[in-house]
Amino acid sequence: MDYSSYRIIIVDDEYEIAFILQQYLDKMGMNAKHFTDPVLALDYFKLNPKYYSMVITDLRMPGMSGLQLAHKIRRINNTIKIILITAFEICDLENNLEFSESKIDSIVQKPVKLPIFKDMIINILNDDKRKNIAI
Repeated sequence: MDYSSYRIIIVDDEYEIAFILQQYLDKMGMNAKHFTDPVLALDYFKLNPKYYSMVITDLRMPGMSGLQLAHKIRRINNTIKIILITAFEICDLENNLEFSESKIDSIVQKPVKLPIFKDMIINILNDDKRKNIAI
């Protein structure tokens, strides 16, 4: 299957994680770009907010949390898919206003299992394509 239309921004303050995710998704035929600085990722996203179909962001990062980044991205492009990844507990997120306003499509606990993660990305993006076809 051709995944070249899947354009994804990865944001994680841990370079190794961001780089590995990008390399894995690129090998699957997707077009991924990674950032370790959420502010730079947001600035980059603002340059062409309709080009990317998904943002994958870590929850806890210095300078701007993944929720803050997701919320700002969602205000720019309300249709983009957003996956939040974290090594921390996620039970408190349900009561977080920023979480609900960011409309996170999925949450993934670290360590990320790459084949399962890839399937999740494909399912989220394919589901969106099916919705667009049905309209």
